[in-house]
Amino acid sequence: FCNSEILAPMVRASTTPLRTLALSYGASLVYTEELIDRSIVPTERIINTELGTIDYRTPKHCYSAKQDKLIYQMGTGEGHLALDAANKVVNDVNGVDVNMGCPKKFSVTGGMGSALLSDVKRACDIISTLRRNLNKPVSAKIRLLDPDNPKPTLDFVRALIKAGANAIAIHGRIVGDESHTMARWETLIEVVRQLKQTESVPIIVNGDLYTRADIQEMKSRTGCDGVMLARPALYNISIFRK
Repeated sequence: FCNSEILAPMVRASTTPLRTLALSYGASLVYTEELIDRSIVPTERIINTELGTIDYRTPKHCYSAKQDKLIYQMGTGEGHLALDAANKVVNDVNGVDVNMGCPKKFSVTGGMGSALLSDVKRACDIISTLRRNLNKPVSAKIRLLDPDNPKPTLDFVRALIKAGANAIAIHGRIVGDESHTMARWETLIEVVRQLKQTESVPIIVNGDLYTRADIQEMKSRTGCDGVMLARPALYNISIFRK
């Protein structure tokens, strides 16, 4: 995760073609779209020699040659289901990320995504369960918990790190912000700056990084270990080209 530029998980977007294209332009890592634990657990793993993909019954594929760059982003609300799903794919990915930021109804209704931001005990249980049982990195992607006060986000991130998280990605919006709402850079910058003073795990920054200049500014102001790009990569995949 250190010194990384990452393709973010995007529903209906972070599929094999976009991930492969991002890697060809220089992305350090690519995330799958959020795949719910219950949808992965019952699938059959099939090695597709004709396409060079690993198939899971549903049309979700990853090139085996790229598995060292691929992070499986999981939608989950329970540690035991998270582990069942992770065990299904762990040999085909380079890490498992827990979605703790998605505010969509399908996600929060199931106790997943941003619902975990208000249940730190359950969030930490998921992380610790995965870390105890997997031999791959376990990370989480969250949102800011408060638009102005860094402390709630700092407390939540530090709890995840204590539970064993190997890396944390922080999106610079709060639950309730629309995609057109400007990312809350000043709060995000302060959160990351304080984390880098006390924590050793990689901290990834996400939100409104549309140009190489934006990326460099965020890195210089926070000392973050990496950046994650979503819509900017959809608009211009060559943003990964340094």
